[in-house]
Amino acid sequence: MSTHKIASLTDNFIVFAKTSQLVKDTGQGLTGIKTNCKESIPTNISAVKNYTLEKEDDNFLNYGNNNSKNLYLLLLEDL
Repeated sequence: MSTHKIASLTDNFIVFAKTSQLVKDTGQGLTGIKTNCKESIPTNISAVKNYTLEKEDDNFLNYGNNNSKNLYLLLLEDL
């Protein structure tokens, strides 16, 4: 598996998921990743945020998160 910087990736992401894959909060999501990826846990996990390109944000936690992307979710009901 190779790694890529966010700026080098396409502007559009299409995610296909089932309703059974939705979790209550970030903690449950991270637990699921740890459980399902025991051999190779991803090292660069990011939360989806509402980015604005014109906003000057001095918060050091948001450093490098200035690459706006379009995220589309296709959700299949499987319950």
